[in-house]
Amino acid sequence: MSSCDGVSLSILVARTDVSFLRRTIPHIVKSSAYPFKERALVVDTAPLSPEYASRPHVGSRQELDEICNGLVADGWVDRLHYIDYARTEIDRIYSTYFRQRLRETHDFRGYPIYGSLWPLEVAPTDHVVHFDSDMLLHQDQGRSWIDEAVDVLKRRADIIFVAPLSGPPRSDGKLFQGSTAYEADADGFNKFKFFTSRKYLVDRRKLRSMGLKPRWISKKRRLASLWTGVSALWSFEMMASDQLERLGLWRADLSDPRTWTLHTPDHGPEFLRRLPVM
Repeated sequence: MSSCDGVSLSILVARTDVSFLRRTIPHIVKSSAYPFKERALVVDTAPLSPEYASRPHVGSRQELDEICNGLVADGWVDRLHYIDYARTEIDRIYSTYFRQRLRETHDFRGYPIYGSLWPLEVAPTDHVVHFDSDMLLHQDQGRSWIDEAVDVLKRRADIIFVAPLSGPPRSDGKLFQGSTAYEADADGFNKFKFFTSRKYLVDRRKLRSMGLKPRWISKKRRLASLWTGVSALWSFEMMASDQLERLGLWRADLSDPRTWTLHTPDHGPEFLRRLPVM
């Protein structure tokens, strides 16, 4: 697809998300406060792996469609992109980013690899902001982390992904990064070799140029996958992180404390009770 000036917003949704989509999508859009060229929900309708199918509050395809169409009708997003699982389309996307064909569309847990790349190619702009649908975003009024991120991507050839600060700012200046190593950069961000796919801004042209290489759990699991059909690939996160390390490239998390994100793996009653109401 040809590009045009601007930035697009892409939010990945699936049946696992139906319990909170009506609250998180408006929150992400409103908190971003950005004139996106397009605001899209990328709807993954692939069969769920056992790990994801066993999670609580998994909705039906009908529920997912009704919620997504309602968010379009209410003006929170502009359109729905249903991931196209045609084999020709899978081969096209993988040839673009991996320079080869792959059979698997998801990693060993069932999280999308192809579905993380396909949305970048259907966006109407080269700069794309991605959010997982369970992310929360704080941004002070008048602040634009996206404008700053686009500027970083344009100025710095060594930066592939840019994201806001993870977690609320701490008085001691420490980051909510656990044991993940990072370096402070004089340009106003912290840089990482590890890529997180939960939220980021990317210039797809830079990601295409960087490329990706398949990473298998083990030779034994890869061989078994040929018989069982169960993926033996590591995640999109791990494969992108591998390339950052190989090529001397980075993910940048902006240091400005006026914008930050939250993510919780617990989507239970307390999470739902505390979600913002638009």
